[in-house]
Amino acid sequence: MEQVERLREKAGLSYEEAKAVLEEAEGSLLDALILLERQGRIPPGGGHSASYSTRPGGEAGPAPGREQPRSGGEESPLFGIALTTERGGAGGFFRDLLRRGLENSLEVRRKEETVTSIPLLISIVLLLLAFWICLPLLVVGLALGYRYRLAGPDFDRNQAGEAVNRAASAVGDRVEQMKEQAKAYFQEHHHGKK
Repeated sequence: MEQVERLREKAGLSYEEAKAVLEEAEGSLLDALILLERQGRIPPGGGHSASYSTRPGGEAGPAPGREQPRSGGEESPLFGIALTTERGGAGGFFRDLLRRGLENSLEVRRKEETVTSIPLLISIVLLLLAFWICLPLLVVGLALGYRYRLAGPDFDRNQAGEAVNRAASAVGDRVEQMKEQAKAYFQEHHHGKK
């Protein structure tokens, strides 16, 4: 399980994919990364967080096309995206942001069941382009008992992601309390008139 988790972190794979590749590589994490690199499923350098290359003559430093974070280069607390970019400019930063926007999603849930899951990038674009439609729909959804949750690799194992989901849950709980208070108020006043 530890090897599967490490391969998932290094290459951005699902549990099923990581397990299959590790089985094919007979349990060797390095052989699994080399196999994925040869198949073109991860870029040379090991994908997400690796800073090495398996190319012949590769050095122990950064892989070709990758740049070591400069001093003072920090990561975003929510997505873990390095604020430094590849040597080619901001292209690497935006590719990483795009990939993360598609890997993570906004889940709409009701009674602990996921009703739908929309990639985070699409959710943000919809919210920006159709703000006056999306915001009321989100509020009506809360009133109807729907809950919203951000899910994906950047939110499930990240303190900031967990904090965002706790805040969303607290908003949902508060809306439920307000509904109960309104219901009690109307029942009290409705029964008082008879």
